[in-house]
Formats: sequence, C-alpha cells, structure tokens
Amino acid sequence: MASSTLHFKNKIPWQLVRLLAVAFVAWAAGACYSVWLNPEMIFLRHGHVVKRAWEHHLENVYKTKTVVFGGSGCLTAIDPVRMAERHNLPVLNLGFHAGFGAPILTRYALPCLKSGDALIVALESGLLTRPKEIEPLGVQFSFASGRVDALHDFDGIDWIASLLALRPGSENVFTFLGKVILHRPLHRYSSAEIRAGGWQEVAERRAFPTPVSEDLQLSDDAKKLLRFIHACCAERGVRVAYSLPWSYCPPEKAAEFQHQNLELLSQISEFIPVLNDPRLGAYSVREHFADTFLHLTADGAALKTDELAEQLMGWKTLSREELMQMAGNE
Repeated sequence: MASSTLHFKNKIPWQLVRLLAVAFVAWAAGACYSVWLNPEMIFLRHGHVVKRAWEHHLENVYKTKTVVFGGSGCLTAIDPVRMAERHNLPVLNLGFHAGFGAPILTRYALPCLKSGDALIVALESGLLTRPKEIEPLGVQFSFASGRVDALHDFDGIDWIASLLALRPGSENVFTFLGKVILHRPLHRYSSAEIRAGGWQEVAERRAFPTPVSEDLQLSDDAKKLLRFIHACCAERGVRVAYSLPWSYCPPEKAAEFQHQNLELLSQISEFIPVLNDPRLGAYSVREHFADTFLHLTADGAALKTDELAEQLMGWKTLSREELMQMAGNE
C-alpha cells in the first residue's frame, strides 16, 4: 500500500503544478490590482457610487426620469444637477468611459429603467462603427462596481474571456510604475472632478488633434445592439432616442462634419428615433473643450445641458426620410 502511494506521488507532475500555482497567484494579484487598486478604477468606482446616489435621490423626488448614457462624451457634457435646478428635469447621467465598449455601457444603464422613463442613447460614433470586442476596462469595472450582470451578452457571459480580462495590461503596469518613479499623479483625473449627480468637470487642459472626416457605417454588432435597446424600451414602456455627443470641429469644417454625422444618424434612425439636435454633433468653440475633442469644459457642459433640456421637453425626433433629405440638402 505504501509503495503504491509513493508510486502515485512520483507520477504527479509537480513542476507543472508549481507553474500553474504561480500563474494563478500572478493572475489573482493582477485581478486584485485591476479591480481594487488601479487608480483609474478607483476613479470610475467613485463615479458609480455618486451616480447611484443621484439615482436614489431622483426616485425619492420624481415619479419618472430620463437616463442618458454613453462614453466620456456623455460623462463630461450633461450636468444632472443643472437639469434639475434650472429646468426641473430629473436626469440620470450614466456616461462613463468609451473604453468600456458599447455592450457594457448599455447593459450597465438599462436595468435602472422603469415604465414611464425616457432613455437617451449617447454612444460615441466610434463605438457604433467598429465590431464588438471584450474590453478589459469594461470587464474590470463590471467586477469593481458589483455589476457583473453588465457582462451578459446575447449568448450569456464568456467567463473565461472575462476572467482573463482582469489582468492588467503591460502598458498599464509600466505607466503606473513610471508615474510612481517620477512622482506624478497616478491618474489623469481626480475623484473630486465627479460632481453631485455624476457629471465630470474636467480640470485638465491640453491640446488635442481634430477628428478626421471619415465614412461612418454602423457595424453589424451595433445594429444588433440598437435592436436590443429598442426592444427593451418597448417592453418596459420607455421612450428612447439617440443623441450624438458634441465633438469639436473647426468652423470651416463644420458643414462637412455635419454631413458625415447625418449619414450615420440616418442609419441609426432605422433602429431607434434620433433626437433633433440642430448642431448635428458639431461644435466649433474650442474654448469649450478641455483635454479631448469630446470633453466639454464647465461652460460647454452648461450650454449642452441647457440645449438637451429643450430637446427633452420638446421631444422632437427625426425620421430616416427627414435625415436623408437633410443630408441631400447639405
């Protein structure tokens, strides 16, 4: 009996076991850093807490609300407190980071909708024109915020890919170490920039490249996602419309930029209505942008908030025919 036990132990591939154990410990350490210690995730998790507190406030004061979601072009542009105080509109800004990917941004926002609410889809054009991918930042945020349900895709959760996405990338690690060595801030943005209501007032100012003109075509994954959004809203009795985030463009290129956006909006209108924004996503006041061509300053956000408030109160949407006619007249 003892000899057979010894023979069995000798057959165990201990070197492989040790390698697997080291790999697991390394993965676990990386996952812990990504979810709890990464300065960027600390900032995003703070935003989640502030937004959920505002949601609770709205539920105690208003019967219905309007939810706006998208990437950072939404996060930095819509001030819910201003919406409430100046326009008496209950608005929940669930914008975060385009790096989450469109599916996670969408599935993070949809569960908070109730009958009678309205939904404004403000996903950036770049999220709607490229194929769907599993974005590590979105996966990490889903775990950090306790919203693992946002990982559900049409075929369920890809647990293997999701768990592997919890590893910090080499670029993240080297950037973090470089900032520590150089005694620089560990993250570009501060949690103090997240104001009451969940709007981010960007403090940084820097030069940025102007977006280039390009032919915008909805990806097949985006079409599937827009159909899903429409179906969910119809099932819950929620009004829905798409609103293109403002992007900086030089005045001399505004007409070209608007025509480009009209082409995309006409495609989107096949799936969900498009809110009538006369600017068509083009805004040419450089002083109203902070550190990217999508991030508005406080003054820019105030203007965007006020104009969106007017559009919400009027709730005029543009049909595909109207959008195509506008594109033809450009």
